[in-house]
Amino acid sequence: MMSILHITAITAITAITAITAITAITAITAITAITARLYHNQHI
Repeated sequence: MMSILHITAITAITAITAITAITAITAITAITAITARLYHNQHI
């Protein structure tokens, strides 16, 4: 049986990992979109 501390630690790590992943994906998507837009604007 897991202790409350153990469950809390797992929940915290999972939440931090999820937030980090979502932030990274959002940032990569935004950078890609901005780069594509700038590239597209330069080549009109």
